[in-house]
Amino acid sequence: PVSPVSVNEQLLAKIEVLPTLSLDGKVTIKLPENLQLRSIRVWNSSGRQVWNRPALNLQLPEQAGVYFIEIQTSRGRVVRRVVRGA
Repeated sequence: PVSPVSVNEQLLAKIEVLPTLSLDGKVTIKLPENLQLRSIRVWNSSGRQVWNRPALNLQLPEQAGVYFIEIQTSRGRVVRRVVRGA
């Protein structure tokens, strides 16, 4: 049997973080219309928090590497991965 997916999970799955490989460090988050942004936090691969602001347009640090973006919304939270290229 297939387990039902909740409406919240379906909405959270539609959150987009673009691009997933950013050469200039600029990243845009796109939310479905019926989700409200609560917070955005970003960590580098060492676990250091480098961003903590509710903004849909981010500027990653100059250091190349992998960053994890936690998006907290009115319906839950998701984490997306972005690579900052050199």
